[in-house]
Amino acid sequence: MINFIQEINNYKKISKLSKDRFNRYLNCLYHFCDFLADQLHCNPDEVNLDKIYQLKNGSNIIAYKPIDAGIIDHYLMNQVKNGYSNLESSTLAMKSFFRFLANNRNFPNIVPHMRFKLNDYIPAAKSIRILSRHELLRFLHSLISHSDNLIRDTLLFSLLLTTGCRISEITELKFSDLNFEDEMITLLKTKNKIQRVIVLRKGFGALLRQYQSINELKDNECLFPGKAKSIPITRQFASNIFKKYLILANLPDLRIHSLRHSFATHMRDEGIDLLTLMELLGHQKLQTTLNYTQSYYTRNAHIRIKEHEEFYRKFRSRK
Repeated sequence: MINFIQEINNYKKISKLSKDRFNRYLNCLYHFCDFLADQLHCNPDEVNLDKIYQLKNGSNIIAYKPIDAGIIDHYLMNQVKNGYSNLESSTLAMKSFFRFLANNRNFPNIVPHMRFKLNDYIPAAKSIRILSRHELLRFLHSLISHSDNLIRDTLLFSLLLTTGCRISEITELKFSDLNFEDEMITLLKTKNKIQRVIVLRKGFGALLRQYQSINELKDNECLFPGKAKSIPITRQFASNIFKKYLILANLPDLRIHSLRHSFATHMRDEGIDLLTLMELLGHQKLQTTLNYTQSYYTRNAHIRIKEHEEFYRKFRSRK
């Protein structure tokens, strides 16, 4: 028998997925098991994937048939109402799990026979609103006026605004990732798992060294520690204080990721070429970089700002 719950437990043992993704997939699989149990009028631990259909001769069961793609289609259609994120996780969980069964239990992989197509439910892309230069000044004024930890918050948002890094890339930093003399950061943990080097604005090396000394932080400790010096602040914590300063500045409610788009747009606005911008952002595809900037027109095309010229020169000199 191919007992669903037992196979989920076996799947747990060999999965190499990241912790967050794996937990999402498990939740989806347990939910699907509950769905099957409801359809079969049995307990979840009694669901056997090779005995989903009963073939009867009168009232006598003469054979069983295994689960097929139609049931998964039916289940996923019921999940559409719960939003695309949930639908995507459910679909990918099915693909991962039934691939596992095919490889480890010689159970037919029915997913390729599904009629349900996830791409049919991809929501229309929403343009991400950025902060204009004037709004950035209002935001920073709000931060300076209301912060309970001015040095930390100023440094955190200055790094986000001047490097274009993802919030996770900044919050995960340790002092051992910094080169104070050359004013560079080595990003070890990135979204695409490719390390890259970020050039800091002039003077940031000395500021970061002073910040480390004031807070008595060791090289193996976090740049932005949370409850313990070895544990960084969370993305949610950073997002909450970002929203706090937006509200106090009477600015629209934005995601903290909009700062990365703001960086990209302002850089493009000042004439930086797309290939350089793509490398700064750590993108692997030029189209991704275009998506960050193409909905904005270029202003001040002939204005040259000294600080940015120095930034570009320093960035190019390391190549």
